[in-house]
Amino acid sequence: MNVDDALPGFFVEAAELLAEMEAGLLECSKAAPGPETINLIFRSAHTIKGSAGLFGLEVIVRFVHAVETALDSVRLGKLAMSDELLALLLRSKDYIAALIARVESGGRGARRRR
Repeated sequence: MNVDDALPGFFVEAAELLAEMEAGLLECSKAAPGPETINLIFRSAHTIKGSAGLFGLEVIVRFVHAVETALDSVRLGKLAMSDELLALLLRSKDYIAALIARVESGGRGARRRR
């Protein structure tokens, strides 16, 4: 099986994970997030990063890794989920969606050549 044949599945899964991530982040805006909410957001980012890596989408991997690192700091209690961080994470989610859309539309520079 050609890896590129599975790429449409990545786009579907990424859209679902981004929706979960956004729902979790919006939940954080209503009340102090519990560990399950932070873990949901973290797992969504982690899965996007891992799947993007399988397809050689290094720009996405690098950006999501930075988001994942911040979320891990929140999970470990090293960083508080402030309004500023929440706003940054929501913008980051939008940027991840834009990066994925660029790949989906065949944008130049979005993928590593195989």
